[in-house]
Amino acid sequence: MRAGRARAFAVGVVMLAASVARAEDIEGVVTGAVDKKPLAGVNVLVVGGAGTTTAGDGRFRLTGIRPGTYTLVLRGPGGGSVEQTVDVVAEATLRVTVSLDDSPEVVHIKEHLPPPSKRRAPEPVERYSRLVPTYSDALIDANDWAIVWLLLHVDERGSVARVDVLKSPPRYRLDDLAVKHVQRFKFKPGLDDDGKPAPYTVVYKLEYVPYWSLVFGGPTNPPCAGSGPMNLDSSMPVYRDCEPPPGFDAPKVDQARAPGGVERRRPR
Repeated sequence: MRAGRARAFAVGVVMLAASVARAEDIEGVVTGAVDKKPLAGVNVLVVGGAGTTTAGDGRFRLTGIRPGTYTLVLRGPGGGSVEQTVDVVAEATLRVTVSLDDSPEVVHIKEHLPPPSKRRAPEPVERYSRLVPTYSDALIDANDWAIVWLLLHVDERGSVARVDVLKSPPRYRLDDLAVKHVQRFKFKPGLDDDGKPAPYTVVYKLEYVPYWSLVFGGPTNPPCAGSGPMNLDSSMPVYRDCEPPPGFDAPKVDQARAPGGVERRRPR
């Protein structure tokens, strides 16, 4: 009876020993995908199991791995990662070599710029400043200098569709004469951003030099009002008003400039 129990115990011990599989090792080396040099500091992890880090020579060792199929996950210090499936068999050390691209990811962003604008302000087809405007009797008698600031509404065809008087010396009654003078102007049509003809407004300054100086010769470019010593000339009629109309970004009249000139404005 005792012998039978002993044999049963011995068989049980043998069966228990056979059910415990031997744990194995995984050894490997991690190299760079481009330069093939060993990579240090790479985290090596068995999914659901142990982990380690590669040494300076790129090598690593995982111990106590039971036979079976596993997934190794490797993550480099530069952010690169790779996964590799391995099979661990009994009574054998698994040796693997893993190539890892650990270079920082470079994202190239291509900027999409809008197409260049084809906008263009209208351009006069000839030099209209050389044309002598019609003088009023009052201006001829005064033999004075005068300027009329006008806003020209230029349509898609380059014609002056409407004229607004922005600033004019009232005592010389030049408004109608000035409007009639510029209505015959022709422009190369202005363009919008897409290159299509578009209406524009144009600020135009029409200058009248002293009439008798123009006929017989003489000074035609008096100084601007307020430019004399202590501004004493501001109230004297022989000095001209060089200030542009308020609310428009047109420059002052240049005292050295010849009469005439065009200041372009934005589309309507």
